[in-house]
This record gives sequence, structure tokens and C-alpha cells, in this order.
Amino acid sequence: MTRPTSRVSRVLVGGPLAPFTDSYRQELRARGYTTRSCVNELRQVARLSLWLERGGMRADELTREQIEEFLGWQRAANRYRSQMSRPGLLCLLEVLSSKGVATVQPSTPPSATDALLACFERYLLCERGLAPGTVVGYFGHVQRFLAELPEGELAGLSSAQESGADGPGGGGGGARPRGGRLVDAQRRATASRYPK
Repeated sequence: MTRPTSRVSRVLVGGPLAPFTDSYRQELRARGYTTRSCVNELRQVARLSLWLERGGMRADELTREQIEEFLGWQRAANRYRSQMSRPGLLCLLEVLSSKGVATVQPSTPPSATDALLACFERYLLCERGLAPGTVVGYFGHVQRFLAELPEGELAGLSSAQESGADGPGGGGGGARPRGGRLVDAQRRATASRYPK
């Protein structure tokens, strides 16, 4: 018996990013993205490509700052919030850089919180197989939770503390995440950076 596949597995991308979609899809798959997540990421790239084209920009002019501007444009217009993924677009920038099209400017190393959030997003997308919209909901919750932690308390975070936090709905009445997801992501991030 064969595994069912998504009926929507191809995304048409026009504009300046069109020649790079196959390489981008391959990179996403290599990073563990599911077929459905790849479709969502490619839809975002299709919107980015159209946005670049309307602005008269080429693929070799894409920078981190423009990615942030694009995400801000989507956010301000309340467009496609459930499919916004900064890591997905930064992956595209890496693909363009590997093809010699764009140069990735060196960035400051991420803070412990930023590294944890990136690892948590990968965990939710790749290992849990959650939809990007669901990930956005969890992300806002986790950002608020981490912002309330006293300085330096991230390293001592326990599953019990995490499971006592308000869920994605916030305000104390929302669903509560199962304890340990954030802590598991933190442990995975630490293990990948500091192998034994």
C-alpha cells in the first residue's frame, strides 16, 4: 500500500525567485520539512518573489533586511499570518548564497533565547508535524513565557514550570501545552551545540 500524498504538492513561483525553487525545495526536504510544510514555505516564497518583482528587485538583491521588510508588510496587511516563517526565508537566502546569487551578511550570533526559539520551531514543524499556523500560535505563547522569565533563568527551566504556563490562548484560560516541549527543544539545542 502506498502512502497518500498531498493533492497540493506543486507551487508555481514566478518572478525573480522562480529559477531557485527546486533547489530550495530540496534544501527544505534535506532539513526534514514534510511535503505539506514545503508547500507552505514555497507559497511564501511565491509571495516574496511577487513582492520583489513589484518592487523592481532581483534575486541577487535579496537581503535579511528585505526579508524582515517583507514579513512586516505581510504582518501590517494581516496577510498570510499562518504561513509566515522567517527561518524558511532565511533558508532561501542560504540557498541563494550557495548558488552564488546572494551574499549572506554575517550576523551576530543568536542569543540563547533566539537559538532556543529556532530549535523549538524546527521541533514543532519537523518532529511534531504541526501546521505553520499552529506553530505561529505556539511561538507567540513561548515568546511571552520566555519574556517573563527572570534574566538567566532559561538554563534552569524545568518541565513543571513550563507546563504551568498559559497555553497559546494566553490569559490563564487557554489550553496548556504538554510539559516538556520547550524543555525538550532546549535540551536538543544544547546537545546539538555541545555534543558530549
